[in-house]
Amino acid sequence: MVIPGCIPGCIPGCIPIRTAAEGECAWNGNGFGPHDPGRGRATTNKAPDGFDAQYPIRPDGACEGIKAGERNAAERLKAIQGGLPYVLRYHTAKRKSPEPHAGYKDLTVTVPRDNMSVRELLRTAAQALPGWQATAFPSHMILYKEYRTYTLGQVIWPA
Repeated sequence: MVIPGCIPGCIPGCIPIRTAAEGECAWNGNGFGPHDPGRGRATTNKAPDGFDAQYPIRPDGACEGIKAGERNAAERLKAIQGGLPYVLRYHTAKRKSPEPHAGYKDLTVTVPRDNMSVRELLRTAAQALPGWQATAFPSHMILYKEYRTYTLGQVIWPA
């Protein structure tokens, strides 16, 4: 993805701020950036705008590097998350904890083929976790132990 007006990180901080203030950076202040707004974002029912509306995620794109086979679910989720250009949020032991949730800490997940889409991978994980739901939004994806309807989210599993 190429973002017009993108500025290298090695220049003084005032230049990106000035450029963003002049409206040249579509991503600045519009739901895209290093700050994850958190779990509550999905429940606001606020339609995406700015960057998220113009460049929604592509959950059907191949998740390159995720190979077929059996692997610990926690390791698999970290690997998927690490290869995405957007947020994948999932239940952990505690809020903002790197420790995996007890529901998948010792679970083995089987990925049937190499380079599956993120949608397929999350469906596979959720199917192995009774009571868990995978949902895609225009800006991010989630995997939580819940059954919930989101106005702006598309449930991946349970279907």
